[in-house]
Amino acid sequence: MGGKGSGGYRDDMSKARAKSPVVMAQNPEVPNADTNRRIIAFIRELKALPKITIEDIDAVRERTDKYMELCAKHGIKFQVNGYCVALGISRDDLSSIFRGVKTCKGMTVYPEVVEELHWWYSIMAAYAEASLNEKNTNPAGDIFLLKNHFGYRDTREETVVRVDATPQLASGEDAARKYAELVGVEIVSVEDAQKKLPEKS
Repeated sequence: MGGKGSGGYRDDMSKARAKSPVVMAQNPEVPNADTNRRIIAFIRELKALPKITIEDIDAVRERTDKYMELCAKHGIKFQVNGYCVALGISRDDLSSIFRGVKTCKGMTVYPEVVEELHWWYSIMAAYAEASLNEKNTNPAGDIFLLKNHFGYRDTREETVVRVDATPQLASGEDAARKYAELVGVEIVSVEDAQKKLPEKS
């Protein structure tokens, strides 16, 4: 029941392969017609949003809420560029604001607006992390988002073992003792040898 030789296991593996980013990228049917319709409807509503000024913190907050509402309505994941479009700025504009530039398209970017944008950026990272834990979604997009926009990276654990490559040579005494054992002779110290010498008459 459910072993590697069972049909259930093969079905599970087939489903897993079908969700592989490589397989999905090569499949002309992905995204399918329904997905395309959802994306197009989302973009049309995004384009129809009235322009706001980045100087108005209330307008920025309302637009942030509206963007999240549109994403939920159409089943679209949060996007950095999509959020910028909703605000009427570019992704480069957003990067400049995060680098400390105080103006955007001739408008002043006030500290409370910068704080709101940073808050949204944190929310987007948290959303991408949560999406990684969903079993029925392809994680490739979330991984790309986290690595390219939020500074995430793969970590690699390495164990460094230092080995002394210098040969461990035996001391002179050890070498002599081993040689004596091989040839069957007794090793005596110089002092003992002198004691065994006959005394001169």
